[in-house]
Amino acid sequence: MHRQAFLFEELEKLAPVIKREGWQKDGNGTSQIRKHLGLAKEKSNKALQTPETHAVDAIALASSYFVKFRPFQTAKTHGHHWVGAVEISPAIFKVISKPRITRRRLHDAVPAKAGVRERYGGSTTPFAARKGDLIEYKTRSKGETKIVIGYCSGYTGNNLSLSDANWSRLGRFADSKCRVLARNTGLVISGASNPVTTAPIPHHRQSGYRCGGSTPEV
Repeated sequence: MHRQAFLFEELEKLAPVIKREGWQKDGNGTSQIRKHLGLAKEKSNKALQTPETHAVDAIALASSYFVKFRPFQTAKTHGHHWVGAVEISPAIFKVISKPRITRRRLHDAVPAKAGVRERYGGSTTPFAARKGDLIEYKTRSKGETKIVIGYCSGYTGNNLSLSDANWSRLGRFADSKCRVLARNTGLVISGASNPVTTAPIPHHRQSGYRCGGSTPEV
């Protein structure tokens, strides 16, 4: 609630702010408007990445400017009715989050021989890709082409780990068959279109790095 109050204070510097509760005595609460528009709200599982979970209240708030529940009175009757109209149309729904990259924690590692600490965390890899980059893995086997697109979440030896927008691992794939589609912007967008026209970036190795099959994922 503290951050919400701060947000209201900042917004009021730009324009008038109208606050609405879920249910209001005048019938113009977000829940009442949502029901009038026929928008169902998912309340049992807040983790679902669907408009029914995250977007319907925002739609109701935006619609409150165009539809209102108002009293009326005629010579023979009185009551309340809805004034105005809103047409609900399909729209693109995206969930935007930050890539779940583990920060470097060299101080937690136990020094090995010669006082060298094993690498852990960080955003870099010994390849052209960096963690959070959108990567395309492409290979051809038995006349069939296999394509996997995901976000770089780590590496083990010569393989990159690719994950989906929820940061669930899709698998480990050879770096030699991967190319960078888009650099890490600090945001991960579920269901986003992939910029397949991006030119491939040449692969390289950082000097002084040895790749081995037993290298742990970092």
